[in-house]
Amino acid sequence: MTCVRCSVFLRVDDRARSDALIQDAKIARARQRRGWWQEPDFREHLAEPLRRLIEYEAEAVAIRHYLIYFIPATLQTTEYAAALMENWDAEMSAAQMQIRLKARELRRDALLARLGTFDLCVLLDESVLMRTNGRPDILAAQLRELARLAGQDRVSVRMLPFAANAPWTNNGSFDLLSIGADDDEGAVLYRENGLHDELVEERATTARHRTRYERLWQAASTERDTLRFLEHRVAELEE
Repeated sequence: MTCVRCSVFLRVDDRARSDALIQDAKIARARQRRGWWQEPDFREHLAEPLRRLIEYEAEAVAIRHYLIYFIPATLQTTEYAAALMENWDAEMSAAQMQIRLKARELRRDALLARLGTFDLCVLLDESVLMRTNGRPDILAAQLRELARLAGQDRVSVRMLPFAANAPWTNNGSFDLLSIGADDDEGAVLYRENGLHDELVEERATTARHRTRYERLWQAASTERDTLRFLEHRVAELEE
């Protein structure tokens, strides 16, 4: 019925095109609803690219993370996120830290609630799994949670070992989100650099990063081997 309406009112006869228009309409309606990230406290302390990223996270059909320093923000435990945030205590007030931690918690809750309805791939440099930030117990708990999600096949996790013969990207960490369909048409790239971040929707850039991601993904350890590494690393930390 919906496709018939598209054909009648919009003069669109192609099924794929009508489906795309319907998806665009759904996204537009979702953006009109006021999200928690639009509240004054969050708007004051969260950069505009990050607020846009949060909107896209709620709509994405696929999310790909490439991290060289830490676990993805949306999968961080509260303790792990707080330990990371302490590194910026000279540049952020306690109030700012609390707002950012709350935002990270809300993003995590929203993503976990959607698991199974979209593809989530996490590609981690081995250094991420080795860096304790001074608290081995916090990293152990974080890796246990990551292993739990990976063990349930809810998240695809791969590790790039130090010994990997891989085409290393010099772009640093980045996130790729696919909106509407898992292709280059609706891809969004997010990059964070300390307290600054950017959201890129230019197709050539997102396509180039997608190609690099796929090459690194193939060079990484398999999901099964990565899960074994996570379990072994947790045991090491708990000792």
